[in-house]
Amino acid sequence: GKIIRQVTSGRDGFYQVTLPDGVYSVFVDDDGKKYCNYFGGDYDEVCQVIVRGSPEKFDIAIDRATW
Repeated sequence: GKIIRQVTSGRDGFYQVTLPDGVYSVFVDDDGKKYCNYFGGDYDEVCQVIVRGSPEKFDIAIDRATW
């Protein structure tokens, strides 16, 4: 897919982004490697988060890579 938004987290890892309602895949780029939390979801997307008009919390742990 295409990149919708790119954000940089602070030193504490906190990031915030405003997106229209929809289904998104969220990745972390760490030194050129892409990471996400899981595969699958309601729409069979990787690293899926669903935005529905209110603030959503989405924690990402760097524990496996996608290539």
